[in-house]
Amino acid sequence: MDQVGNPQLLRRINRTRVLAALGDGRQWSRAELATEVGLAKPTVGMIIDDLVADRLVRELGFGRAASRGGRRPVMIEIDPDAAAHVGIHFGVHTTRVAVTDALGRLRATGVAASPLRSPKRSVTTATRLVASALEQACIPPERMRAIGAAVPGAVDSSTGVCTVAPNLGWRDVPIEAMLVDVFHVPAVARNIAHAAAAAEHAVGVAQSVDNLVWLYVGTGIGAGIINGGRLLTGRAGLSGEIGHCRVSANGPMCSCGRRGCLESLASGRALAIAAGTSDGADAFAEAAAGNRRAGQAVHDIAGWLAVGVATLVNVVDPALVVIGGGLAGAGEALLAPLREAARGTALREVPIVASALGDEAEVTGAVLLARRRSTETYRVEHIGA
Repeated sequence: MDQVGNPQLLRRINRTRVLAALGDGRQWSRAELATEVGLAKPTVGMIIDDLVADRLVRELGFGRAASRGGRRPVMIEIDPDAAAHVGIHFGVHTTRVAVTDALGRLRATGVAASPLRSPKRSVTTATRLVASALEQACIPPERMRAIGAAVPGAVDSSTGVCTVAPNLGWRDVPIEAMLVDVFHVPAVARNIAHAAAAAEHAVGVAQSVDNLVWLYVGTGIGAGIINGGRLLTGRAGLSGEIGHCRVSANGPMCSCGRRGCLESLASGRALAIAAGTSDGADAFAEAAAGNRRAGQAVHDIAGWLAVGVATLVNVVDPALVVIGGGLAGAGEALLAPLREAARGTALREVPIVASALGDEAEVTGAVLLARRRSTETYRVEHIGA
């Protein structure tokens, strides 16, 4: 779009620049903001007046006068309640939501049991949680700017459709469109491993690492890959589906309908079946107590996971592998045998650590997706990018 001679467009661009500067949470004078964004003081003054009127920015009182004297400036800051960004993790066992404010600070969370095999009921559950979390955060629903969703399945990033989520019982679900219809704000959905990898890179154990693999090991198995500081999504957002790679010709049936997938041999469900326990956590507890069957199951699971880790290491060449999902809660009981098995399988040894975000990795990633989508949408709709 041609920006020359379009005053309305230029005002929107300048408004966006001012809001971006205010977004770091600092207090500013109008003169300081003008210098920061490279605009004339009168222009910034008019923008700030509009933002104050829209209750996006608030005035705080007088700051210090300049060393050469003169009037004390009125300081301003962005109102934390000016916007809310919402993340939803549609988990197999639980649905989690998180609400952050305009400064990206966590204000409220919610959790409920997940309904299965009904996308409509899943969205209804999430809707109730979001409404409750917004009320808890004391942010009006109309200030929600965007919503992000993390789904345990393949999500086509070009359409927003979850093509398949076997453990939820979803197939060809237009989850982004469903969320837009309910919440009337921009929405973005991604695979849980993609969302969690982005979160771990931004605020977790991998903040200083620009090449990493985040491996989800829970009810299913999947990977999120950060390459050069950017999430590697693939052509349509389907990268990292290591759990549905066939690793055993005579392996058990997988939830995807194929036989011998890594997920059928190395997931939490596979561990519980092999150990004869109710879930993966009980399998580790039994193994620690000396149960030979459970101990052998843990050993075998670590070996199969090492095949997946080695494949990812050999193909992607990461600097770090982060293990997340339910089984990551076992800590060294899983990581120690996994490192040992991977040492003899991958071409080179790579550090393998547990996620620092635990159960919050996926929903944290969903919130980050929402914040990014909010910014992208504003630019597309108002700046003509």
